[in-house]
Amino acid sequence: MTYSDFVQQLQKQVHAVSYEKGLAMSVLLSGKLLSDYQAFSEKHQWGGPTILEEAFQHCEMAQTRNVSKEEIDPLFQRLYDVTPDTEDFGDYDGSYALNAAAALLHALQYIYGKDPKDLVAIGTLYTDTIDAKLHEMDIDDEDDIDNHPKMQEARQLALHLSR
Repeated sequence: MTYSDFVQQLQKQVHAVSYEKGLAMSVLLSGKLLSDYQAFSEKHQWGGPTILEEAFQHCEMAQTRNVSKEEIDPLFQRLYDVTPDTEDFGDYDGSYALNAAAALLHALQYIYGKDPKDLVAIGTLYTDTIDAKLHEMDIDDEDDIDNHPKMQEARQLALHLSR
């Protein structure tokens, strides 16, 4: 499955997914990226992993209870403040951390907006991280990336969760 095939299938599926399943997808995939942010923060002595963890906890809470807009709104600016700029951190770790923070921003937006575009963004941020990790392993051919077991697993997980 190529990247464009994956994105097309993901876009199609998230428009039919229930809010509860979409929220579960956003929590699972954004949660998988948290350790990348933690590693980045430790390496560069920059960022706010506790802010990402707090945002993640609010996303988890939204699965079992109504989370008020007043609880979530302050998290947006705090997340933006600890989202790395890849021009400042030009390594792979900076990209992974950016993807982790962006995925949580989209997860928080999904709680209130229920916009399937946020789910597509989370799914692609997750698979983009896997793509970058494969590039970091010097796998640069797009066919090799598309067919790599880690990429296939990541895309299948995102597609499975979006059903």
